[in-house]
Amino acid sequence: MLGSYRGIFPKIPSIKVLVWSFIASFAGISLVAALSYNVDYFVTNHLPTIIGSFGASAVLIYGAVDSPLAQPRNFMGGHIISAFVGVSIGKICIATFNHPEDFLWLQGALAVSISIVLMQITRTVHPPGGATALIAVTSGQHILDLGYLYMAIPVLFGTALMLVVALVINNIQRQYPMYWRYPRKPDIIMRGDEDTESNESPGEMYEPKSMKASNSEKVQDYDPSKPVLKEATTPTTHSTYPRNTSFTVHIDAPNMDEARSLNHSQEVAEMYRRKYEEAQTYLRKLEQELELLRSNQARE
Repeated sequence: MLGSYRGIFPKIPSIKVLVWSFIASFAGISLVAALSYNVDYFVTNHLPTIIGSFGASAVLIYGAVDSPLAQPRNFMGGHIISAFVGVSIGKICIATFNHPEDFLWLQGALAVSISIVLMQITRTVHPPGGATALIAVTSGQHILDLGYLYMAIPVLFGTALMLVVALVINNIQRQYPMYWRYPRKPDIIMRGDEDTESNESPGEMYEPKSMKASNSEKVQDYDPSKPVLKEATTPTTHSTYPRNTSFTVHIDAPNMDEARSLNHSQEVAEMYRRKYEEAQTYLRKLEQELELLRSNQARE
């Protein structure tokens, strides 16, 4: 039934994260707004340094710093591409129609739709970019008069200032960006050979995919900056045990703030390696006891 799936909400950010999100967004928006409304050069030359879509961008680059949509490539690339599309659509419609104001609906629809497709092709999807394209064709003569200068001011200039604020403030207690050009490869959830096919989770969009792992593979080092093994299942394959016998090690992946505060990844990896070896030792002892029981029964 539609709407029946509750899903899993992410954890509410810590007070520290909330405070720094507020500080970063306040600094970024106040900077571009102050230049636009209070600096004589920009006021007298009618050069705005802020547009409405920057508010939506602030939510991403200051409040969701680990989102792929908030990374610099998407943030600046999405805005610039959308600004180019919006200005181009406006100029084409002005040259095509005698009364282009009667076709604002067409200009807006084309600007947003083409921007979405180009952002998808260039892998620079940034949702506020759609608003940047729409603003270029629907915000009146003062924006139309800018022409392609709209790409430089306010779009390129404003996004560059907001990005500088993000790079400074976001890195005080958090990490930004997660990448500049390309995202790193997704982490791998190691699972056992058996009894996992029917229980495999469909996962989320950016959740690491699972990979089958044999018992002979070594336990990988734990990196506290990555969401690592959530569940590792190692089935026993000795003939004296049922095929579905297994033990499971649950490892909770710490959130990003906690992970970045850990500086002892090797110790953590060593701890789980010892747990793995202890479990294997325990299983071998059970096997020996079973063999002893069988030999005693055979003598009797």
